[in-house]
Amino acid sequence: MTTPHITKKQKEIPFNLYKFRCLNRTQIQKLLNNKDYRNTNVWLKDLVEKDYIVRIEDEQKFPPKPSKYRISINGIRLLRKDPNVEKAYLTKLYQEDRRSTQFQNISMLIADTYLNLLEKNTDPSITFKFYTQADFPKDGSIREIHPTFAYIYESKHNIENFICEVMEPDMPWGAVSGRIKRLVEFYAEDEDESTNIIFICPDARIYRSVGRYTRRLMREQEYGNLKLYQTTYDGIREGNLGERIEIK
Repeated sequence: MTTPHITKKQKEIPFNLYKFRCLNRTQIQKLLNNKDYRNTNVWLKDLVEKDYIVRIEDEQKFPPKPSKYRISINGIRLLRKDPNVEKAYLTKLYQEDRRSTQFQNISMLIADTYLNLLEKNTDPSITFKFYTQADFPKDGSIREIHPTFAYIYESKHNIENFICEVMEPDMPWGAVSGRIKRLVEFYAEDEDESTNIIFICPDARIYRSVGRYTRRLMREQEYGNLKLYQTTYDGIREGNLGERIEIK
């Protein structure tokens, strides 16, 4: 089936929605590196009319926020033509209309984190790579543990890995503690490579509980190759590691 014509620049938008799943207008403008918001608005309106993307109605009307967008059927058809897009992952995108507001907010949190980390990386000798779940290599070990997202700083003589797990506001404590334990034990097995794990907490209660539980794990077993951190949604959004979790 032939899809309606769109420009090369417009095609970047469905690919960004494949990577981040949900984005607002401001984030899309930054990802396109476009300084004129009017151009972005015209492109978005055209993509909505041609069924490449969908504008998500926000339940919160005041204060007004930038419009949110997700992929639509012609956007998925466009992605299917790209050999670098994982076809199995595309099946998830057919269910985007069922995603919760919480899912959308976490997707935009990840995009904000990427944009801020990208802006902070001003050293030309360091390569910054950011991975959402759509980017995880098919044959990579990261697929076994499936964190929320990850990123890497790579220089000539060093690679520094960051594994990031977002704790959702309504997660029962058993699910939170289970994810912490599994992540820590999974990466502790790799004694040859140092890894940073960041636990991202939605509120003060979970933040305190994550710190207590993680320190308890560290007292029970030594994880010499791991550096563990905890931060908040606002902290990671600004690209901050947060507090190093250490035995006190």
